[in-house]
Amino acid sequence: MPSVKKNYLYSVAFQLLTICMPLITSPYISRVLGAEMLGTQTYCYSIANYFYIFAMLGVANYGNRSIARVRDNKRELTKTFWTIYDFQLMRAGVMTLLYFLFVFIFFQQYRIIAFINGIYVFSSAIEISWFFFGLEEFKITVIRNAVLKILNTICIFIFVKSKSDLWIYSLLVCGSAVLTNASLWVFAKRYIGFYKPKLFELLPHIKPEIVLFIPVISISIYNVMDKVMLGYMCTTTDVGYYNNAESIITIPLGFITALGNVMMPHAANLIARKKEEQCKAEIEKSILFVMLVSCPMAFGVAGISNVFAPVYFGKNFLPCATLMAWLAPKIVFCSWANVIRTQYLIPRNKDREYIISILAGAGINLLMNLCLIPHLAALGAVIGTICAEFTVAFMQTFFVRKQLPVRQYLFESIPFIAFGFFMFVCVRKIVEYFGVNVLSLLIGIISGILIYITLVILFLLFSQKAGINHIRSSIQEILKRK
Repeated sequence: MPSVKKNYLYSVAFQLLTICMPLITSPYISRVLGAEMLGTQTYCYSIANYFYIFAMLGVANYGNRSIARVRDNKRELTKTFWTIYDFQLMRAGVMTLLYFLFVFIFFQQYRIIAFINGIYVFSSAIEISWFFFGLEEFKITVIRNAVLKILNTICIFIFVKSKSDLWIYSLLVCGSAVLTNASLWVFAKRYIGFYKPKLFELLPHIKPEIVLFIPVISISIYNVMDKVMLGYMCTTTDVGYYNNAESIITIPLGFITALGNVMMPHAANLIARKKEEQCKAEIEKSILFVMLVSCPMAFGVAGISNVFAPVYFGKNFLPCATLMAWLAPKIVFCSWANVIRTQYLIPRNKDREYIISILAGAGINLLMNLCLIPHLAALGAVIGTICAEFTVAFMQTFFVRKQLPVRQYLFESIPFIAFGFFMFVCVRKIVEYFGVNVLSLLIGIISGILIYITLVILFLLFSQKAGINHIRSSIQEILKRK
C-alpha cells in the first residue's frame, strides 16, 4: 500500500507549487501590469476555464476513483485508463474548436489575450494527473511540475517588463499548463500498455462523468463565475482586486486540497477491500487535522490582511485587504466539506447528495452575486462566495449526520476555533501598533503562529476531561502520522 503520510507531503508540495509559484510573481506582476491589465488576463482566463471545465467534465474525481479501484490489475488498469482518456480527448478537441469560434465572434476588446488563453483550453487534451492520483503516485507529478513551474516563474521576471507585455504574461501562464500536462505522459508507460477502445466501451463512462460534472460546473459558479460577472457588471480592475485577494486564500486551502487528493483514492481502496471501520477512523482524524490547521490559517489571514495587501501587492491594491478578511472563513468551510466529500460521499458513490449540496451552494452564490455585485462590486462577490461555501459544508454534513458522529466532530473543533479567534484579536492589535510595513507583517505572522501553537500545547498538557482527553490523544496521533 502507498504511504498516506508520504503522499500527503507530496500532494501538499503539488498544491503549493500550483499556488505559490504565481504568488511569488504576484508582487512583481501587480506593480508591472496593474489591476486593470491583471484583471483583463483573469477575465479572459476565467472564460477559457469554462471551456476547459466542459472538456474535462467530471474526470478529475471519476478518473481518480476508477483508477484507484483497478490499480492492482494492470490489464484492467490499461483498459480503464484508455477508455476514460479517449472520451476526454474527444471532448477536448470539440471544446477547443468551440472556444476559438467563440472568441472570434464575441471578443473585440481583448481578442488577442483571449486567443492566447485558448492554449489553456487545449491543455485539457493531455491532462492525466487524475491517473497518477488514482495510483497514489504523487511524487512523479510533484518533481516534474517543480522544474517546469520554477522555469516559468523565472521567465515571467525576465520577459514581462511593462503593461504592453500582457500578451507575454498570458502566453507564459497558459503555455506552462501545456508543458506541465505533457510531462506526465513520459511516466505513464511505466504503468500501462496501449489499448484502443471501441466506441461502445466509452459509453459506460458517459453517465458517471456527467453526474460528477454537475458539481464541477456548480463549484465553478462561485470560483470562476464571480470573476466573469465582476468583469461584465463592473470593471476588470475589480476583477484584479478580487483575484489577488482570492489567490491568498487559496494558499492555505492547498493543504486541505492535498489531503483530499490523497485520501479519496485511499478511502475508495479501503471501501473496495471492505474496511469500513478503518475508513471512518481516518475521517475523524482528518476532520481534527483540517480544523487544527484551517482555523489558525483563516483567523491569521484576517488578522494580517490590513498590512499584507498594501505591503505585498502595493498601495494600489489596498481594497484587497477588506476582501481578504471577508474571504477568510472560506478556509474553514472548505476544509470541513473537503473531508466529508472526498472521504465519504465520493468514495461511496453518494453522488446524488454531493450534487444537491453543490447545486444549492451555486444557486445561493449566483443569486447573491446578482443582488450584491452591482452595489458592492468585489465585496458583493466575496459575500456570495462565503454564503455558498457555508451552504455546501452545512448540507454535506447534514447528509452524513446518521452515518458519522457529526456532533462529536463539532465539539472537538470548538477549541481550535476559540484559539484562532484569540490569535486574531492579538495579531490585529500587534500589526496596528507597528503600522503598515514589512516588519509589522513579519511580526504579525510570527506572533500569530507562536500564540496559536502555545495555546494548543497548553491545551494538550492541561486538559483532563474524558472528552478532551480523546481530542488530545487524537491530535497527538495526527501529529505523528501526518
